[in-house]
Amino acid sequence: MPCFPFKSTCLQVAFPLMVAACSASFSIMFMASSNSRRTMDYMGWEVTKIMQQQKQEKVLSASVPKTPLNILILFPDDWRHDSLQDVQQSLPNGNTIFTPFLSELAKDGIRFTHNAVTTSICWISRATLFTGQYVSRHKAESLSCPTFAFPEYWKDLWVARLQKDAGYFVGHVGKWQYHNSRRFFQSEFKWTSLHEGYHWQPPGPHFANQQHLFSNYTERRGKKNEKLPAADLSKEDALYFLRHARPKDSPFALTIAFYPPKPVGESREPGGQWDPTQHYKKLYEKVTFHRPYNVTQAYEALPPNLFRMSENRFYQRWKTDEQFQESMRNYNALITNVDDASREIVQELKRQGLYESTLIIFTCDNGMMLGNHGLAGKWHPFEESIRVPLIIHDPRIPPEKRGTLEDRFTLNVDLAETILGAAGLKPSPHMQGRDIADLYLGRVSESHPWREDFYYEFPLADILTSSSLVTKKYKYVRYEKRNNNGAIEQVFDLEHDPYELNDLMNSTTTQTQVDVLTQLKQRYEELKAVSINNDGIDIAKCVKGENP
Repeated sequence: MPCFPFKSTCLQVAFPLMVAACSASFSIMFMASSNSRRTMDYMGWEVTKIMQQQKQEKVLSASVPKTPLNILILFPDDWRHDSLQDVQQSLPNGNTIFTPFLSELAKDGIRFTHNAVTTSICWISRATLFTGQYVSRHKAESLSCPTFAFPEYWKDLWVARLQKDAGYFVGHVGKWQYHNSRRFFQSEFKWTSLHEGYHWQPPGPHFANQQHLFSNYTERRGKKNEKLPAADLSKEDALYFLRHARPKDSPFALTIAFYPPKPVGESREPGGQWDPTQHYKKLYEKVTFHRPYNVTQAYEALPPNLFRMSENRFYQRWKTDEQFQESMRNYNALITNVDDASREIVQELKRQGLYESTLIIFTCDNGMMLGNHGLAGKWHPFEESIRVPLIIHDPRIPPEKRGTLEDRFTLNVDLAETILGAAGLKPSPHMQGRDIADLYLGRVSESHPWREDFYYEFPLADILTSSSLVTKKYKYVRYEKRNNNGAIEQVFDLEHDPYELNDLMNSTTTQTQVDVLTQLKQRYEELKAVSINNDGIDIAKCVKGENP
């Protein structure tokens, strides 16, 4: 097993040495040269320096939008990275999934193949979308107290800054999840239409109890008590926003937080926790899905007594072949519904002549195990759980990069800075990501490199506290046992074991393996310290029972 290469660390050591060596050689050559040669070298160096400065200025000027871009965020729930038509078609034995619109969007933009969330659970990932922060900093662990929404913090987040600093009209459609006050939505967004919890809306009492959040839904549509598929309701709201709600003389930003394909309820009927329309269900009625490996054996290899909630949901959704087939059919039928809804929204942008002035981001809050490892849900640092799709259409993408794949690590903590960058605004001081546009606008260099690894954290002890260091080659995982009873460590070789079935901690220990583990743990501690950084949000107001 080769030693893990810490490239960024090596650069910190090697690059200064290289510079020193080159400088010394240059000094000797310079002293030995004639006056004319010295003058020519100096002039050549000056010309090179000027050319480099002009090139950098050209890159920067091209990457800053001349006018702020509109921003459209398509943000479904519980959709993992490989639940895309293009990904499955690229696999030797891939499953059948229909997402033709997302394939088209990727051809006109960039698909990021190694995009991940920093905490794999719905509400925390949503808080990270708005804050650009790890949960250790934004501290929005409780649904009843979205800490980031208190005025002293909200003012620095992208929703507030787009409106205050750049004159945007900002809206939100679909799922919000946190239990904010009515006042918050009335004052902090220009337009909202919130609905969640079901695959069909409006769902009776739930809708009635939250009527004030729905922006006069029945009056707008004129069809009282009509139920729509949740994805179609989000689409209708988005179309209303684009056609009627937004002022035509201001840039806009709209998040469409689709509820599907997230499961609903506790049904034990095969596929019963997903409820697509008959139209989309019929697309998959003859499709047979296959598991990627023997999930029973994979489950038996897991550390014991850690995954109880995931185990229980596995028995509800995935255990038998009938459960697996019907659940996968219904899950993917909802995915195709979201794909079609997204197409209609983007078509409206094109109809209004806005497509080439709009940053479009398609991504999700977290992945899903879908029965892999004998588990359901998300929460755990497996690839199926933490990796999610990311497709970006940006009018600034150079023609030669459109339709390409980008395999460098991108994170949901990057999205806030990416959104601000599209508006021509600098990131807020406490944001912890980086503008993803740097990757396609020539803003990554040896002196300003992109990340080669990242830290993952899951701090909810009532489910299972875990954290991880993820690199392209290795993944180091740490599970904290309940009642402060120590920790379980794992190491996986992602290059040769992408499904994380062979824990290297169980194999014969060689000196090389010991060295690798030492380096991984050292890097894990470094990134953990940066990510956790304790200058974040004060939760005292939550402790007092206040709600923004």
